[in-house]
Amino acid sequence: ENRVLDVPDSIVGRLPEAVRLRVAAALSVPNVAVDLTADDVKGLLGATEPASGVATFAAPRLTVFNGQRAFIMVDHSTAKVAGPADHSGITLNTRASTDGHATSVAFTLTVKRRLPSNALTTNVFDSMFTLADGHSALYAATDAATPGHTLMLLIKPTAMMRQEIAEPKK
Repeated sequence: ENRVLDVPDSIVGRLPEAVRLRVAAALSVPNVAVDLTADDVKGLLGATEPASGVATFAAPRLTVFNGQRAFIMVDHSTAKVAGPADHSGITLNTRASTDGHATSVAFTLTVKRRLPSNALTTNVFDSMFTLADGHSALYAATDAATPGHTLMLLIKPTAMMRQEIAEPKK
């Protein structure tokens, strides 16, 4: 599951302390994931979902088989009278593998957004991480085009393992 949040800094300051510290850690080192527990994610989403000024971009769930690569695009195209169309949305290119206890994910996520000023801005998250099952990864970045906002990426991998069924003894 993937979710991109554009959060005003005034709301970042009101996040639960544990989550606020994790966001600060994610901002301090570009392209490095910070591990979030289910309670951390609940605190982050609980504080941002009802708040005004928060934009959420949710990508559809994506199933990637062990070691395989997947690509997904959620696009909004705006036609113009002169020149090529503008495209905004999310593009995710990923590869995942699991050992049944932890999941490793390598990905490139591109987020193109139309700003209120009508300018188009692009952010690219490109990284790799390994998480224990049930945990989420948080990436955070600031965007010069939208000062006073923090762009956050939440990724929650879920490992599904095929289990062999033993044949009954005769």
